[in-house]
Amino acid sequence: MVEGGTLMSPEHATLGAVPDAMPPSEGVASRDALLDVADALHRDFAALHAEDPACRCILLIDPSLRDATLDEDFASGIASLRLQPEPIQWRHRKLISGHRPLLLPLDLSKSAASVLLAASLRMAAEDMDPHSLRQGWGQRIGGWLFSSASAVELARHMGTLAVQQLPAGLPVYAGRRRLLRFFDPLVWPVLWEVSRPAQRAALLGPVKQRLWVDPRLALERVIYPAADSAAPQAEADDTQLDALWDAQQWPVLLALDAFNPAAIDRGLDQGILAQRPAALATLTRLLQLGVGDARDLENLAKLTLSRHVAFDRHPRVRALLEQRPAAQYASAALSALTDDDWHGICEDLAGARSFQDSPTIAPPKPAHGDSSSGTGFSS
Repeated sequence: MVEGGTLMSPEHATLGAVPDAMPPSEGVASRDALLDVADALHRDFAALHAEDPACRCILLIDPSLRDATLDEDFASGIASLRLQPEPIQWRHRKLISGHRPLLLPLDLSKSAASVLLAASLRMAAEDMDPHSLRQGWGQRIGGWLFSSASAVELARHMGTLAVQQLPAGLPVYAGRRRLLRFFDPLVWPVLWEVSRPAQRAALLGPVKQRLWVDPRLALERVIYPAADSAAPQAEADDTQLDALWDAQQWPVLLALDAFNPAAIDRGLDQGILAQRPAALATLTRLLQLGVGDARDLENLAKLTLSRHVAFDRHPRVRALLEQRPAAQYASAALSALTDDDWHGICEDLAGARSFQDSPTIAPPKPAHGDSSSGTGFSS
């Protein structure tokens, strides 16, 4: 479960927030503002590289929605260095090969690589702009990896993680195979937070540090502690890496699949991010009730952001959810509630802590339909 309002830990640090670097805007932020952000992030990144110059810097790219190489500065840098991105290999015949994430090594001692780095930081900042998010253009830049391994070795390791077998014991989705979007900066922080030490070791593999730009336009990083890295390695073999997360963890990851599009639709600002842990907890409880359709769960995610983040705790709401016909979407069962009803429900929840603490006691229902895609995790 994801608890609390922050995703910080001793091995998860903010390197350089850029407060007020991008003024609020209904459209795409100005290029000058984005370049200011990229310059600040570039300085943080260069300082980090100076700490350990022996490590390679490898750029993680997601080409599934937009091709980063269509960016003029980025394309020019790749051409001048004659670089060839290394695709991550995944093991699922239904996944499109052209959508595979790419790894691009950057030799930061060369000026052209610095141009590429600056361009990638700028694109990462641009892609977190609220207008870009609402358009569904995706994140071209998944992050930057520091490792002594080659891009080929990293691609091989990440390929073993890309498609996960869901465990038995889930109220829905048990036994299915799903794409783990560990390369998505809107997925990675929650995936890291929900993972245990051995799973974190497997996620990073030979990566010493991973950096990414978050929705606040801050450069974040995770570092796997050396003291913890030895023991988990025994678990990290190819026969186990495709089924790493258990039936207690997957509901949070599946809940994120519904939360992300709902949050993006509302701008993904600091207020929305602050509600994410509580919203994921609510959606996890709804999954336990048998809500299995992706659109249904996404509609319920919208209610956590527009009505009350723990709306399912209210007895009236819980009764509607538990008593709905098996074929009815949970969101449809709640559509009978008026604005006045919701106002009363929110007042009750705000004033009665017992609702927050009361358990959801309904038995699981069968899943309603099939969920085959999503922003967070996809089948």
